[in-house]
Order: sequence, then C-alpha cells, then structure tokens
Amino acid sequence: MGGRILWICPRDDFPIIISAEYIFRRATDDDCQDSEKFAFIIEYKINETWSVFARVGKAFDLEFEGSEESVSQFGLNFGFEKGLMLFMEN
Repeated sequence: MGGRILWICPRDDFPIIISAEYIFRRATDDDCQDSEKFAFIIEYKINETWSVFARVGKAFDLEFEGSEESVSQFGLNFGFEKGLMLFMEN
C-alpha cells in the first residue's frame, strides 16, 4: 500500500511537477521483514514529448539486515503521444 502527492505548477511558462511517493510492503513470510520505499521527484517538461527528471529517496530494504539503500536518479523521458504521463493536458 502507498500513496503519492503531486503538485503541478499552474504557470504555463514554467512546466514543472513536484511529487512525493511512499510505498509500504508487508511481509507475509516469516523469513522476510516489512519494508518501505519513498521518493521525492521533480520533472520539467521541455516540449510536448521530452522531459527531464530528478529523483531521490530510499529503495525497499534488501534481504540483508542493515543494508538500506538510498536512490538518486537523473534522466530524460520521451513520450510517443502528445504530452507526458505526469503532465495532465487540459
């Protein structure tokens, strides 16, 4: 279970999205532990098909105790349709 909070900048001249997400995994096996993941994401829309994004957060715990991993990504998204997944078209 989890959730996501999403903010889309209302200004047309600054197409940016800021979001935060959290996911909790409950272990059903006695050999595993519950784990969680969270991330903070910023995406900037370059044009109708391209956007750049940055993501930082914490990944799900690995199987070994005490080996939590932080995550940071930077990337470029390309869409085949008008607009991108995160950007909502009016």
